[in-house]
Amino acid sequence: MGVVAIYELPVPIWISTDVLGKRLQSGFGPLVFDVLMPRQAGAVGAPPVLEGVEAPTRRADSDELLIWTQRFAAFTPGADGESTALFRIVVQTHDRGEPGNQLDILARMIDPWFDAVRTWVEAVTQQDLDPNHRVYDATVVGGNLTVLEPALTGDSPIGLILTTPRITPVAGGAWRGILARVAAGDEPPLEEQLSRDARAAFASLAAGGRESTVSIELGAGPGLVDAGVPTGYQFNFEPRDAPALEKAGRYLASLAPAERVTAYGWLSVVARPQRGRPGVVRMKVLAGSSARTLQVRLSDADFEIAAEAIARELVFRVSGRQEKDGNRYWLYDAHDVRSVDVARASSPPPDALPM
Repeated sequence: MGVVAIYELPVPIWISTDVLGKRLQSGFGPLVFDVLMPRQAGAVGAPPVLEGVEAPTRRADSDELLIWTQRFAAFTPGADGESTALFRIVVQTHDRGEPGNQLDILARMIDPWFDAVRTWVEAVTQQDLDPNHRVYDATVVGGNLTVLEPALTGDSPIGLILTTPRITPVAGGAWRGILARVAAGDEPPLEEQLSRDARAAFASLAAGGRESTVSIELGAGPGLVDAGVPTGYQFNFEPRDAPALEKAGRYLASLAPAERVTAYGWLSVVARPQRGRPGVVRMKVLAGSSARTLQVRLSDADFEIAAEAIARELVFRVSGRQEKDGNRYWLYDAHDVRSVDVARASSPPPDALPM
């Protein structure tokens, strides 16, 4: 049977109701599991039907119903009666190996899995699903007033103005495709991820002040971008843009500093190079970096070396600037790229690799 567990999504995802009650295959890294979608029933949905396991409908410590699906205040143009917010799913691992080992792997993989899923959903639908940087469309009424009479109790604001969000749900076919792509290790195109991050930083802004101008310079290593592609852009922002810029600044300030590393590991392909866009490989690190996996952007020439290492099952060596972005480590400015002839039958100890 494998491991069966309820997973509460860190942020609800709006989906089409035609995938409710379905069993869909997904996974992350070495783990393969089925996603059992809840059933449509009442105001909060119902757990999926599980053979040999009874899923609870209420919290263990109270009579409060578990929310599986729920429609909250939102505009979903064209899908008002055919979509809902997904709060919980059931995951069932494929029966491979000891249940204890599967549970350990599932516990480590499930949050990175959600991060990969929500990245795809954001790219496809523009939903805001980042659990670490939520943006709420709410404005405090009378926030600068200190009321002397009548006396008020508590620290709650006098009132709130709530803006109902406009949401595009994930269509049924797209949801199936996203779960399959995440299992295969695929990522959305780089330009879609950049577009998503720009929307998150610049979309919901409001503050007093003057209009300002922000310039963005795009760094490009040799062979990564065509000569005719501009590397600098200028954007004008109004006073209402300030909160998002402040949010982006706090996020960037929280990032771990970059470090120079020379990493060794096995490779798999994430995205092949295309015109004006580098290739991306994922490295399972054996030595040289504290990260377990690294995403590495490579020029056309370096990608050919990486492809040969994958085909011949050779260890790959690369130097560059390692940075952490969310749950992922990236290696930028890749150089000194080469393959190392080490048998893949077993993972070689670090001292067996030429440094």
